[in-house]
Parts: sequence; structure tokens; C-alpha cells
Amino acid sequence: MTIFVSFFHIFQSLHRNISLDFLGKIRKICQSAVQNDFRAFRVCIIGSGPAGFYTADRLLKSIPKCEIDMYEALPMPFGLVRFGVAPDHYEIKNVQNQFSKIAESKKFHFIGNIRIGRDISLQQLKPHYDCMVMAYGASKDRELGLPGEGSIRGIYSARSFVGWYNGHYEFQELNPDLESTDLAVIVGHGNVALDIARILLVDPSILEKTDITEKAMESLRKSKIKHVKIIGRRGPMQMSFSTKELRKLTEFSTISFCTPNLDLYINQSLLSSDLVRSKKRLFDLLLKENVLNPNTNNKLWSLEFLLSPHQFLKYESKPDTLLSVLFEKNILRKCPDENILKAVGTGEIININTGCLIRSIGYKGVAIENSEDIGIPFDTNKGIIPNVSGRVISGYNANTSETSELPGIYTSGWIKTGPIGVIANTMYDAYETSDCIIEDWKNGKLFLNPTGIELKPGFNALLSYFKSKNIQYIQWKDWQKLNDLENKIGKELGKVRKKFTSIKEILEIIK
Repeated sequence: MTIFVSFFHIFQSLHRNISLDFLGKIRKICQSAVQNDFRAFRVCIIGSGPAGFYTADRLLKSIPKCEIDMYEALPMPFGLVRFGVAPDHYEIKNVQNQFSKIAESKKFHFIGNIRIGRDISLQQLKPHYDCMVMAYGASKDRELGLPGEGSIRGIYSARSFVGWYNGHYEFQELNPDLESTDLAVIVGHGNVALDIARILLVDPSILEKTDITEKAMESLRKSKIKHVKIIGRRGPMQMSFSTKELRKLTEFSTISFCTPNLDLYINQSLLSSDLVRSKKRLFDLLLKENVLNPNTNNKLWSLEFLLSPHQFLKYESKPDTLLSVLFEKNILRKCPDENILKAVGTGEIININTGCLIRSIGYKGVAIENSEDIGIPFDTNKGIIPNVSGRVISGYNANTSETSELPGIYTSGWIKTGPIGVIANTMYDAYETSDCIIEDWKNGKLFLNPTGIELKPGFNALLSYFKSKNIQYIQWKDWQKLNDLENKIGKELGKVRKKFTSIKEILEIIK
């Protein structure tokens, strides 16, 4: 490694009259050669969901001496694959096997149970890496913004409801009341809304062999819900759920889809010049499955359009419990400055009696604590880290198009794009980010390494810090131990796996 550095200094002393520009080019060539051929390229990825793993996979395959440390706030990996994908979506959950193969590389290191920004700051991590990738997803819910939304019993966020049945430790005390009402209302026309509707309506016996929690199974067995209304503030053209997700809900003979006047809404949408083939397939399936006189023994789900939640009403005798929801009827109006249709309230109000409302209007990213200390900007309105193709930009201002890259800092997944798309979309997005890193590496960029020759130690440099703070971090072998035990107990119970839902219990098992 010193050969190239020595060569540069000798060359510089012998040729004092050569331009600084030329010497700069020679120095860059020397640094690039050292960086690319003689030392490890250490990458810190924050977040162990699909975005993090797909980014890691591409980098490991493309940069010969790349070594990756992946940090995760929870003791276990996989993010939304473990805690967001519905229990009966086996084919989607199987992507964990692919991620596990990536993690088995000797150049990959998983460090779980470390909350970046709390247990350790980005400022502390930065000196030990050549490159940092923010891939920690969107961890908050978008809210309706109505009084009582966070305090009235019977109102739940999709994130908490999904986390509850998927075994996320944070939501195990949610205990949704599914016995006091026969109608559940879901606000939002996305894939998550259809997932929740299916879990509420399907025969519980179908879920018994999945990795759904026993607490959720007990509640679903006692559930009195017979009908799920899925409500959107705009029309059919603006629905964001996929045909694949819809088909999953229509495959059960005990569940009927019943939406009066659906043909009026959809036939109008079919005339739109903006209609794409995928949307037409979705509409065709909806029209085919719509039954106006369903089997009286069946459970029902329906779609409602052009309605926005307006007010929550409570019982007089139980002022902390939801009685019904007032919705305002909307019309669609085209915005002259933006080529989109916005829902505009008409002032007409309808009342829907329900004791169970689930808002499913999307997730939102948040900034890591004190991330601004290393120059990482954050767009609070969009809930993303401002970037160009994954390269984080510095000096971000929402009112200007002028940008400059923040050297060595990248972003991937939902914290980069916002919470859109399915896992396949996240994969392509992660590849875009990793390809930018690979391109910058090939071009000899210095990333977080000012000299271009300094050997970055990565996680090893932080071991004494974690020990001094008595922080129990989790390695991949620890996760494998927990994974094996979950699978073993699950097999004994006739399930895919038995998830542990207590952080304290998980850490004790790993010890």
C-alpha cells in the first residue's frame, strides 16, 4: 500500500514545476489504486429489512474487498418481512432464506439490538467506515389528524394492528376489541388494508399453522366481526392495492365481496384516458367478484369511495370508547398546478356505526436522532432523506433545486423513496443505490476517507464502547440460535414457527 504513496511523493519532489491539477490527478490515481486493490472497503448499513439486505448483496458481489456491518435496532433481522408481511403470505416471507445466505458471508456482520441515535450516534460511527447507508425504513404511521385519534378505544393504526398479530414486541399489549362490534372499518385503499381485512374475515383455523401469535389467534377466534368496509377518500382510479393482493382475498368461499353501485364507479373509471392495463385487470376482477346477493352465512367485505373521516363519536356511558364515525362525502377536483385529482369535501356527512376503526393511510419515515450532526438532511413533510438516486444531498432546501452530494452517505428503501411499492420495488430501489456506490468506488471517490488510504476498522473499533455502556449487542450466530428455537417450538405446535415477542425473553435466550 505504501508503494503508491511513496511514488506520489517522489514524483512530486522531482517535478516541482508540474501543475497542481496534474499532480492532483496522479494523487487520485494512486489513492484509487490503494482503495480498490489493497484495503477493505467498509460499509455501515443501518437497517436490516429488504432494502438493507438487497443493498448489501449487490455491494458484496461487486466490490471484491467490501465488508459490511449491518446495524439493527431489534434483536432480530428482516424488518417488515418479519413484522409487516401477513402470516399467510408464505411465498413473500421466504425471501428471508435469501437474506440469510447473504448474512452467512464472512464479509457480512450483523449487529442487532443497537439503536442508532440512542445507544450510539452516527457521529461516533462515521470515523470507522468508508461509507454509510441509511436503510432503516419508515417507522411511524401517517395520522388522520382528528381529535381523539390516539386516545379513543377502538381506533387503531395499521402499523400497530399488523405488529400485534405479527409478534412485534411494541404492540403486544394492543388487545384490540373485536367482540363489541360486527363491523370493522379500514381507512385506506392499499395492500395493507386488504391484508388486515383478510386476517379479520378468514376462518381462524386457516391461520393456525402460520407464525401468527397465539394472543392474536385467541382474539380472532372470539371475534364477532362479520363485515369489513374499506374506505378511501378518492375513487377507484386512486386505489393502490394490487391485483395479486386482491386475488388473495377473493379465494375464500366463506368471504363475499359486496359493493352496491361498484359498476357505476368503475365504468366511469374505465373511460379514463389514464387507465393502464394493470388497473384494468384490477377493475375486471372486482366486477367479476362483486356479489349483490351474497350467501347469508358468509362474512363480507366492501369498498367505499369518496369519503373522509370527519369526527369520532363516543358512548356517553363509556367516553373513552368508539361508538361511530362521521364521514364527509367528497368530490374529485383537478388541481391546476399539479396534474392530480384531489378529494374536496362537500359538507355532506354520513354516520357509520362501528366500534373498530383501523387507519391504513401509509407509513412515514423519521430522522435518526442527531443525524444533522453529520450533515444528513431530512424532509419532514415527505418523511424521507433527500437524495439523488440514493446519494444523500447536503444543504437541502425544499424551495430550491440546487443540490450537492454529501460524500460517503447514501440511502436506500422507504427512507429514501417514501413507503411505496412491494418488496420487488424495494429490491430495484436498493440496486439503484448500491450501483451508485459501486460507480463512485470505481471512480476513486474518497467517501468518508479523506486520505483515501486509511484502513477503517468498522465495528471492531466499537467493542470497548459497547462493553463500557453494558449494551448487549446481537450477532448473526445469536439470531440463528433464536431462529432455530422458534422453528423447533413451532414444529412441536404444528406451526411454521413460534415467535418470541418479549425483548427481555429474547435476550435471556440468547445469553
